[in-house]
Amino acid sequence: MFTADQIDDHVWLGNLGSSENYQMLDMYNISHVLTVLDYEPTYTADDQRIRLYIPAQDVSSTDLLTQFDQCYQFIDLATRNEQNVLIHCYAGRSRSGTIALMYMMKKYKMTMDEALEILIKQRPDISPNEGFQKQLELFHSMNYQLDKSHLKYHQFQLECIRLQYIERYGIKNKNELKDKLCHLLSVVVVDPLALKEQPTVEFHCKQCHRKLFTNLDVLTEHQHSVEQPDYLNIDYLVWIVDSFGPYCHGDIKCPDCQVKVGMYAMQGKQCFKCSKFIVPKFEISTRNIEQVVL
Repeated sequence: MFTADQIDDHVWLGNLGSSENYQMLDMYNISHVLTVLDYEPTYTADDQRIRLYIPAQDVSSTDLLTQFDQCYQFIDLATRNEQNVLIHCYAGRSRSGTIALMYMMKKYKMTMDEALEILIKQRPDISPNEGFQKQLELFHSMNYQLDKSHLKYHQFQLECIRLQYIERYGIKNKNELKDKLCHLLSVVVVDPLALKEQPTVEFHCKQCHRKLFTNLDVLTEHQHSVEQPDYLNIDYLVWIVDSFGPYCHGDIKCPDCQVKVGMYAMQGKQCFKCSKFIVPKFEISTRNIEQVVL
């Protein structure tokens, strides 16, 4: 029995068992195999198939989006030459299902839901995890190509690193992710729909008067008291990320005088006024800062 299903001309979607069933691979003349796993399988010495291996875990923080172009070209080149391709992961549901959906979306200019409606008829248990679904939706919004200047792509990268920061343990791993975050935050990505604003207020440390952030860094949608708020929720800032300790939450301190000015929680925290969960949460106490109107 072949544990793969044909989803398009020359394209099959299956599990690990289907990739190891050489008799059925030969029967269906499958010459190309695209593997999406967290380890690279071993093959028989006489195996002559053309293979592409994509290292990936089936977790929401895994970045498959940046692999989409490579995977599409691998499948497209084979099918244009009327050669058959098997896409597989371990269960043939999430990781390989994501690649199959991406292929159908790009080839036929579909949304994720449209592609899923077609594929689920061929393979009913296809089920990309929540993170992969968001990546497919982003792929559609970027017109089926990787646009590194796209604001949503920038936000996607931030979210991937945030999740990895929560999942991974050890000072070395945390520091590597901090460096990635700081580098990403140093890249200026402009929202084309946003008005070009200039800061009108700076917020300084009350003790040493160092500039910490401006009004443009404040997440206004999470402020409930315009007059005199107890705290301000702000966006990612390099100096805050650079000061992270070994945990996913901790104090935010002024980088000059080290006085505590707030707290951070990479896993998010509930707003005590509206009960909305804010992820991530960078909360600055207004008692420890002063405003300077520009």
